[in-house]
Amino acid sequence: MKRVRILVGEMPRMLRGIVEDVVRFEPDMELVGRGDSRDLTMAIASELPDVVIVALDGFRRTRRYKLLLDNPRLKVVVLSDDGQQAHLFDFRQMPLPDVSPQALVNVIRAAVDSERAET
Repeated sequence: MKRVRILVGEMPRMLRGIVEDVVRFEPDMELVGRGDSRDLTMAIASELPDVVIVALDGFRRTRRYKLLLDNPRLKVVVLSDDGQQAHLFDFRQMPLPDVSPQALVNVIRAAVDSERAET
């Protein structure tokens, strides 16, 4: 069984302790390191995590879009600093086999409709 590699980014110490304890007890997950907003990109490059968990303030200080573009398979879980809310960010790339005008319109509508359904 391949374990999910998790890197914990910048967050308040108490929240980091809770997150690390939760992950440690999961048999299919492993903590592979820590990184703050200054060295998160380097930590990702060296540890090759599947998931990065970071607090909102730390995520705001990173170049988050570049982070996802440079690591398209990476999933980023962003927690509010109080740990009461979370969001998942990822980069999705889907090839479009049909690039006709109607197909492009259909893809745009489907993407917007699915986004609206989630909110």
